[in-house]
Amino acid sequence: MRNKQIILLSVLFIFGLLIFYSINAVINISGHYVYPSAEANTDFSIAKNFAESGVWGLSRYQFSSAASSPLFTFLLAILVKLFGTWDYILLAANLVAGLFLIWVSHNFFKKFSLVTYAVFLGAVVFLMPLNLEIMAGTAHVFYALAMTLALIGFQKYLASETPRNFSNMVLLSILATGFRYESLILIFFFCAYLVIIRNDFVKSLALWCCAIMPLLVYGWISVSHGSSFFPVSIFTWFETTNGVEDLLKNLSGNAYQGATVLILMLFLLIQIFIQSGTQKTLADKISKNPLAGVVFSGVAAQLVIAPMAGIVIDQSASIVMMLFALAPFADRIFSKKIGNIGLKSSQNSEF
Repeated sequence: MRNKQIILLSVLFIFGLLIFYSINAVINISGHYVYPSAEANTDFSIAKNFAESGVWGLSRYQFSSAASSPLFTFLLAILVKLFGTWDYILLAANLVAGLFLIWVSHNFFKKFSLVTYAVFLGAVVFLMPLNLEIMAGTAHVFYALAMTLALIGFQKYLASETPRNFSNMVLLSILATGFRYESLILIFFFCAYLVIIRNDFVKSLALWCCAIMPLLVYGWISVSHGSSFFPVSIFTWFETTNGVEDLLKNLSGNAYQGATVLILMLFLLIQIFIQSGTQKTLADKISKNPLAGVVFSGVAAQLVIAPMAGIVIDQSASIVMMLFALAPFADRIFSKKIGNIGLKSSQNSEF
């Protein structure tokens, strides 16, 4: 356990250096910190107006449904109300969420071997990459955290179908939808698994109805104020739909993330077929690999659906979820290889 603590501190130290260096680089260029994302500036403007004048909009005079992440914007409004219009509020909020994501990852991976722990904890931080997601000032760090917790909640419910585990899964799914609507794509596959594999239509329907509530509530509030049901930004996405081109944008808009997603999806597919053994039907294969099957299906569907809507989706949450789904399988492989090396060493020592 001490070795894992050293790894954790090392990851945090490198992560801190990256944050510090990146912030200084931006300040040296512009004289002050500037968020690189227009989405972050939109969310912060709405949050300031809502905190100061009670109007949810880009100006204090008119309601506008422009926030792509209602729960994140509402959280920012609370922080503005408490601490004022500090320019670094988005950065500070994302940093706290990022540290919490590292803590959640630490607790999840620490049950595995030292090699697995080191590889996957480092991968969560550096494959996203977490420091750049924090600096962007968008809701994606909170979304990755909420969706990862929902995935863990789903895993715990499958292991023990208690009312408490089900309610926890539902609550975390609601939070994930509040941060990003695209979380409904993965939650749909939670529901599909419960129906197809567990034959539990009632709880599947209950989960879906609860998870979709943030979208419905925000849409109702928006329409009642004379605005559109969906955020305005979604309509600009629909207007620029170009199937294959937008699929490539989803992968090449951030080439680093796109390549990572494709590689991890390949590993997930290999895991599903290796662990399913002699199972012939797809349902049986997925039943042997619930996390891998659900995450692979959700990420694949996201990549297919996003171009239809003209959406370029940040893939950081998908990367984290795929790493969580891959970790148990990777740990068995690492442990087997280390065991084989140890066995060979002991055999050689006899001679």
